[in-house]
Amino acid sequence: MGLITIATEYDTEAKCLAYLEAARWPEGVRCIGKRDHGGVCGSDQITKFSTAEGVRKNGRKIPPRHLYQCRECGCQFTAKTGTLFNDSHLPLTKWFIAVTLMTNGKKGMSPLQLKRDLKVGYQTAWYVFHRIREAMNCERVVFEGTVEGGETFTGGRFDARRHEEREQHKRPVMGVLQGGAEEKPSPIPNRWR
Repeated sequence: MGLITIATEYDTEAKCLAYLEAARWPEGVRCIGKRDHGGVCGSDQITKFSTAEGVRKNGRKIPPRHLYQCRECGCQFTAKTGTLFNDSHLPLTKWFIAVTLMTNGKKGMSPLQLKRDLKVGYQTAWYVFHRIREAMNCERVVFEGTVEGGETFTGGRFDARRHEEREQHKRPVMGVLQGGAEEKPSPIPNRWR
């Protein structure tokens, strides 16, 4: 999504929370609490409630929290629990803008630029920057079903006299494609399977 879409469609905390809930639980909210035997509860017997707005000792306002509680295991959680937005006082509206800025930038973005764009302190910008980078570098990619791969080398010049030197300047490029539910004819010839 583009920055304009994020700024107009997700301009309130409630809209951001609704999007996060729909993306996280497309079939409805499920409990994320742990069972005694180590598994996830996964119950759909969930109660939603909100806490009242409060005031801290230093005079700052505490915004209301929107919580879920499982009726089976008693676990309390939010839509942000277990995500990169967890344990952050920064509004989701600014998080969504930060994610969009970092993913749409061709040359990337520094925490200092993020500080200026979000109008937050440097420590907050640094924290957000590194949380997003960690989420983008996630190595938990799982393929299921038929997976096809291919590779090639790009770059370099063709020079018949210096064949070995030409290959040193080439870069490997690899592609992986996960097959759909129904079997489709493979674009890879049988001799390469």
